[in-house]
Amino acid sequence: MVTLTAHTDTDITHSTAAQVLPLLLSQGKIRPIDLAFGEFIASQETQNACCIGVLGAYLSLRLGEQDSCLLIDQLGQPFLPHFRFPTASELRQQLSQAKCVAVINSADSQDNPASARPLVLDNNQIYLQRYWQYEVQLAAKINQLTAQHHKLDIATGRQLLGQLFVDNDDTRQGADWQKVAVCLAASQKVSMITGGPGTGKTTTVIRLMALLQGLARASNKRISIKLAAPTGKAAARLSQSIAAAKSDLPGDLQADLPSQCSTIHRLLGSIPNSPFFKFNQQHPLHLDVLIVDEASMVDLPLMAKLFAALPQRGKIVLLGDKDQLASVEAGSVLSDMCAAAMQSKATVNNQPPSYSDSLLNTLSDLCQRKFLAPSNQLRISDSLALLHKSYRFSENSGIGRLARAINARQLHQVKALYADEQVTDVLWYQTGDPKLLVGKLLAGYQDYFSALTEAKTESQRLAVYAKLQRQQVLCAQKSAPWGVHHINALVEAELQKQGLIDTTRDFYPGRPVMLNQNDHSLGLYNGDIGIVLQEPEQSLLYKVWFVTAQGTLRGVLPSRLPPHETVYAMTIHKSQGSEFDHVYLCLPRVETRSQGRLLSQELLYTGLTRSKKTFSLFSDERALAICLQRQCKRGSGLAERLL
Repeated sequence: MVTLTAHTDTDITHSTAAQVLPLLLSQGKIRPIDLAFGEFIASQETQNACCIGVLGAYLSLRLGEQDSCLLIDQLGQPFLPHFRFPTASELRQQLSQAKCVAVINSADSQDNPASARPLVLDNNQIYLQRYWQYEVQLAAKINQLTAQHHKLDIATGRQLLGQLFVDNDDTRQGADWQKVAVCLAASQKVSMITGGPGTGKTTTVIRLMALLQGLARASNKRISIKLAAPTGKAAARLSQSIAAAKSDLPGDLQADLPSQCSTIHRLLGSIPNSPFFKFNQQHPLHLDVLIVDEASMVDLPLMAKLFAALPQRGKIVLLGDKDQLASVEAGSVLSDMCAAAMQSKATVNNQPPSYSDSLLNTLSDLCQRKFLAPSNQLRISDSLALLHKSYRFSENSGIGRLARAINARQLHQVKALYADEQVTDVLWYQTGDPKLLVGKLLAGYQDYFSALTEAKTESQRLAVYAKLQRQQVLCAQKSAPWGVHHINALVEAELQKQGLIDTTRDFYPGRPVMLNQNDHSLGLYNGDIGIVLQEPEQSLLYKVWFVTAQGTLRGVLPSRLPPHETVYAMTIHKSQGSEFDHVYLCLPRVETRSQGRLLSQELLYTGLTRSKKTFSLFSDERALAICLQRQCKRGSGLAERLL
């Protein structure tokens, strides 16, 4: 949460909401929706109406910035020039007397009738009532699940693990952390498997499903496993990965494994024009195991509804990278759960988190390896599996080393890495001219557009798609000189100048487009990328071709496309779940505080880890330094509720 220091000429208690709130709106400090909510709150109060109204407006604003609550002790003087806002103790006293505020002293009081008020003060946090309910209900469900233990058939488990893993657990190499993650997730009702790029999260979950189904077959049972992801693009990518990886399993362990992944909304059963779903606490999902990919992208309300819909017998596994960008909407659930499990302490590489004696014994029995770790009675810690080893990047890889330096927030390490002439896969351009970037891109696009003329068969068209994925520009924002819109326009202008495209046509051959909206009837989803191609032997007919979950191509007439945009460049947020050979990452030039507002360590790390082979950063040192100084810490009380 960012707060701004203010002058303290006038005590806000001597003013009215009608004076202060419009002033904040005129200065751009709050939005119209925040003004309306603040005015509503103030209209309900007879004492301290201005202060409570301003707090309501500020809480609404912070919700728009993805905080699910405000920490009273960190509030300070929120953007109020010439007004003195109450201190934390004064504000807490005013809130305890307010008509619009329910005061909760225990998380166990979620059914307190007073909680129906629009604001909730829970110990040191102030919430909008709905988001307090989401957080409390989700925490209660997680705590309920972590209190349950699943006893495994150790002998059968060892036999299955012997088929699924090559035995490389020796004292020199350290533990096989994928194997540890599989054993942990099999024994827990809720688990988080988290790791950086290339650490094998998908491979791990394939083996987990095979182990669970194998254990069930040993008892003459069959379990229902469902796969889900927050976006259609992430769901399609997991479906492709699972389908490809199943063939690597022993033949007898491939049976009854799902390969099709659904969006979370489709899994829960969306109801048109409603925030509710068909499946909920009263009507739970029909499954035994739910695996959720890209869990860092799932916001607090959706995660609360997903956990609520789990059946009593259900097990849930969350896959994701805890260091990646959090959800676009409010909350940072995966990060909060991992922080609680790690008790805010960094876990040393090749060492497990502090697990309970019971879990350590289970891991030792299944892996046939002694684990020495401090015992821990915190239940949530038994749910965290960390994958350390990257199978994509070697220890000497510039991308891997840069990712570690970014997460350590060490600017001197980042600069030293870029200065090392032996490191050739990470490059840094401090130019202020985006045209240099466009020049770097042209060689790759020459190859791409040349392949278009030969793209007659499906295999040739798939080859064109592969060439497009070789490079991608990622931007921190949509507007401004280094934003998506400007970069796309520059690229198209240069391609037009080179005679490679004809921008007088909306759908010229080779135009890459990204969808901005789901269309379930077409099986197309927000974030899907397609390419405009001419129909063979029909010179006047063009379609936009997308790669399906089965790895085949599908053409759609431009007139049927949902809202879309050209995508030579995309935002870093939109790139989540994607991978490209060469990533060109653009950060804005920062001259004012507001221009650097969106920059963070997580943003830089997420953009970097979309690259598989080469990473080029276009940024001045100031923007890079701001990224490393700023972490995306969202206002939340979830981690505390899990301790």
